[in-house]
Amino acid sequence: MEIRSYLLPTLLATLLHLIVLGGLLTQWIGEREPERRMPRHIQAKMIDLDALGPVSAPQSRPVQDNTQKQEQARQAAEQKAAQERAQQQARQVAERQAAEKKATEKKLAEQKAAEKKLAEQKAAAEVKRKQDEALALKRKTEAEAKRKAEEKRKAEEQRLAQAKQQEREKASAKAKADAAAKAKAAADAKAADAKAKAVADAKATAAREQQRQAAARQAESVVGDIQSYIQALLQDNWRIPGTARNGMEAIVSIRLLG
Repeated sequence: MEIRSYLLPTLLATLLHLIVLGGLLTQWIGEREPERRMPRHIQAKMIDLDALGPVSAPQSRPVQDNTQKQEQARQAAEQKAAQERAQQQARQVAERQAAEKKATEKKLAEQKAAEKKLAEQKAAAEVKRKQDEALALKRKTEAEAKRKAEEKRKAEEQRLAQAKQQEREKASAKAKADAAAKAKAAADAKAADAKAKAVADAKATAAREQQRQAAARQAESVVGDIQSYIQALLQDNWRIPGTARNGMEAIVSIRLLG
C-alpha cells in the first residue's frame, strides 16, 4: 500500500517536470528560430440547402466537422511540408548560388590577380627592356666616343710624328746644307790656302833659288879664294917624309872657324 501511495505522486511529479521542461524547450527553440506560422486555409464548399432537404440529421454534423478539421490539418501539414521543402530548396539554391557566386568571385579575383601579375611582369619586362636598350645605347655611345677619341689620339700622334719627322728632315737637310756649305767653305778656304801656299811656295822657291844662286856665286868666289889660300898654306907647310912612296895619299883635315 505504501509503495502504491508513493508511486502515483512520483509519476505525477515526473510528468509535471517533463511538461515544464517541454515548455522551456519550446520557448528556447522559439527564441532561437521563431516559428513561422502559416495562415490557415479554409476549404469552402457550396451547399444547396434545397437539395439537402430539411435538416433532419443533426447528429452527423460533428462527424463532418471532425473530418473537415482532419482534412484541413492534413492539408496544412502538407502545405507546411511543401513550404519547408520549398524553403529548403530555396536555401539550397541560395547556398548553391552563393557558392557559385563565391567561386565566380574567387575565379574573377584569381583571374584579376593573374592579369595583374601578368601586367606587372609585362611592365617589369618593358622596364628591363628599356633599361637594357638604354644601357646598350650608353655602351654604344661610350664605345663610339672612345673609338673617336682613340682615332683622334692616333691622328694627333701621327700628326706629331709627321711634324717631328718633317722637323728632323728639315734639320737633317739644314745640317746637310750647313755641312755642305762648311765643306765648300773649307774646300774653298783650303783651295785658297793651297793656292796661297802654292804662290808662297813658288815665291819662296824663287827667293831660295835666287839666294842659292847668289850664295853659289858668292861661294864660288869664296871657294876660289879659299882654295887658293889653302893650297898656298899646304905648299908652305908640306913636308914629305923619307918613307913616302909613290901612290901614297895624305888626308888633310881643315877646320874653318866662322
